[in-house]
Amino acid sequence: MKKLFLVTLFIGGIGFAQITDTGDKVGIGTANPYQKLHVNGAIGIGLLNGTYIEGFKINYVDGGSGTTTFMSSRWGGDIYFKRSSSEGERTQFSFGGANEHYMGLYNSNNQVKVLFRSGGNSYINGGNVGIGTTAPDMKLAVKGKIHAEEVKIDLNVPAPDYVFKEGYNLISIKELEKFIEENSHLPEMPSAKEFEENGIMQAEMDMNLLKKIEELTLYTIEQQKKIESLEEQVSKVNMLKEENKTLKCLIERITKLEEQLKTIQK
Repeated sequence: MKKLFLVTLFIGGIGFAQITDTGDKVGIGTANPYQKLHVNGAIGIGLLNGTYIEGFKINYVDGGSGTTTFMSSRWGGDIYFKRSSSEGERTQFSFGGANEHYMGLYNSNNQVKVLFRSGGNSYINGGNVGIGTTAPDMKLAVKGKIHAEEVKIDLNVPAPDYVFKEGYNLISIKELEKFIEENSHLPEMPSAKEFEENGIMQAEMDMNLLKKIEELTLYTIEQQKKIESLEEQVSKVNMLKEENKTLKCLIERITKLEEQLKTIQK
């Protein structure tokens, strides 16, 4: 396989150069080169493109399989590395310059598939990510615990506000009691076995729990109305009792008066 190695060199700041060719080694500034190319002195490497002046660029073309590029002075002093395949896929690294360091993976359509940045957003575009697992079945699969200050979940199920609308079929307490006795869990909620086997879908579970809370609120309101009705009835009974006491006292007084009248009439 034929390989081409290209280096653009600009050597400046010297008045003369001593070049020695020993047959298998080349020396610049030395008569005894100990490598294929031995330079005794400073080397200035630059590009003709003004963007990269006082930097360098090295391209390594590996037959037809791809190209490796290594350069500096990209975006204000960065060190830049890129490896491209013959199909157009590439990996890029950039270090330094304006606190921006990044690593990017691109597909053959120049779409960013993975991007990690120190000075901005990082993202993975496509596929699933596994932490603690090599077989992620979701966009993010974590085998272990997660510690977060807050989690935001976008809903794909409706919020159960319909529970409070007129005509909602709320089962009676007796029906609820019977269901719990027969199934050992609430209606429309998974059993313990289903939880263990399938886990939970957080958004769906939150909405189901909210629905049960709203139904419980309706039961509480209904019970409160019954309690208030009973309290009103008790209050009326107490009033009747007081009235009965008063009537009893009046009857007793009337009875005494009648007896006194009978005595006087005799």
